[in-house]
Amino acid sequence: MKFSALAPIAALALAPSVSAWRVYFYQLQNEQGPYITNSGPGGTGSRCHSVGDLNQKISSMRYYSDNAEGTTRCCIQLFDSPGCENFLGQSFCRNQFVNFDDIGMDNDVSSYKTICNPL
Repeated sequence: MKFSALAPIAALALAPSVSAWRVYFYQLQNEQGPYITNSGPGGTGSRCHSVGDLNQKISSMRYYSDNAEGTTRCCIQLFDSPGCENFLGQSFCRNQFVNFDDIGMDNDVSSYKTICNPL
């Protein structure tokens, strides 16, 4: 009986983490003010995401690129139009914090794309 009770716990311990990447977008510099967050499982491939109510109002970002197991890394690309149109020329493929004013992109982000690959 003890073995059968431990089996589900062991299975949970060996299961991959839910998120490979996570992003926080803040309306103000230095991670202040209203924010949105999103995360994803990371599998191979890419996907476009909306920034919702913070469209063209984002001043800072905190991004986590890898899953806990170190088997998947996701890059994030930023766009100044909905639907991942008009690439802003910035991609981040590692954990990153940025005040967008420092790179000339304050209040420019409208959408973003995650591109995930196995490590």
